[in-house]
Amino acid sequence: MDTLEIVIAEIDLPLGPAPRAELLVNGIALTQLVEELELGRSGYAPLPAGTLLRTLRAVHVGGSEPVRVAALGCCCGDDRCSWVDVEVRNGPERVRWERLMSSATDVLALGPFAFDRAQYEEALRRPRVAAGPVRPYES
Repeated sequence: MDTLEIVIAEIDLPLGPAPRAELLVNGIALTQLVEELELGRSGYAPLPAGTLLRTLRAVHVGGSEPVRVAALGCCCGDDRCSWVDVEVRNGPERVRWERLMSSATDVLALGPFAFDRAQYEEALRRPRVAAGPVRPYES
């Protein structure tokens, strides 16, 4: 079973510093997983914390139909410049992230990820607040 952790940290991007939500899957930042898969292509950044948490929480209580959700945006601050989306499927015991797509490569060879529903709900309820980002981000 995969694990999700959400870390809220202030990240300084070209539009200025703002609290952003870093998604860690199995202890590794989603930005890092995608960049490694895309052979070092960088430019992804966590989304604004409030936006991402509201969206994931709404999808989580929304039912079992799959919903496509933005997971990462661009380091320039325009969250649709470089992006990663994920299809979220809610089940009674698991939440699955499937069909990860990016602005650089349609469907990523990453995932699917299956999270224990209780652990996923806890990650959404209680994101960890950190003094700084999990990893450096550049524009």
